[in-house]
Amino acid sequence: MNKKYATVENTTTEHMDPQVVAAGDHGTAAAAGDFGSATAGYDGTAAAGDMGTATVGERGTAIAGYKGSATAGDFGSDVAGENGAATSRGRSETGRNGLSVARGVGCRVKGGMGALLVIGEERESDELAAWKAAVVDGQLLTTKVASL
Repeated sequence: MNKKYATVENTTTEHMDPQVVAAGDHGTAAAAGDFGSATAGYDGTAAAGDMGTATVGERGTAIAGYKGSATAGDFGSDVAGENGAATSRGRSETGRNGLSVARGVGCRVKGGMGALLVIGEERESDELAAWKAAVVDGQLLTTKVASL
């Protein structure tokens, strides 16, 4: 049996490769070990270990460890560890020296010391209304963004 991928129908540890895991829609979860990648569908959850990649569809949650990357779709949220990258259309969070990017209506970004934060606020029409970029340096960041 090919142990490269695991699916919702086939999720026993006998059939799973801890490096690459995929899961389907609605409440399913995918998890991968260090250096692995995890992908989950709409409303799913994906988690990957250090230096791993986690990707999830709309309204899901993606989490990656140290130096990992996490990506979430519309209204999703994602978290990446130190030196990681997180991009979403909802909420993005990273640790020290990370990169947090979010674009959407009412989106949020958060990061540890030295993290680069980029946020783009959209109008209901998905047109970019305003944006801001900043590096977390211990100073208070203002909530005002550059209007277009």
